[in-house]
Amino acid sequence: MRDLLAAIEAGSPIFDVETSGEGYVVTPKMGEEASFTQMIEDLALSSTDQFAVFPVSDGKTGYKRAVILPL
Repeated sequence: MRDLLAAIEAGSPIFDVETSGEGYVVTPKMGEEASFTQMIEDLALSSTDQFAVFPVSDGKTGYKRAVILPL
């Protein structure tokens, strides 16, 4: 989990990250919405008892942001 959270905190070419409390809020960069949605779906499927992913729908087929919290 430490590697995952460190990678999220470092940011990515497909998302911006903001620290919020003990977790992170990630949002897609312009033009990277499809890649962002795929990343969030992959993270949500791999959730463990170490972290939780709370995606927020864009009202269509993707996500406009997600909150990632260590447990």
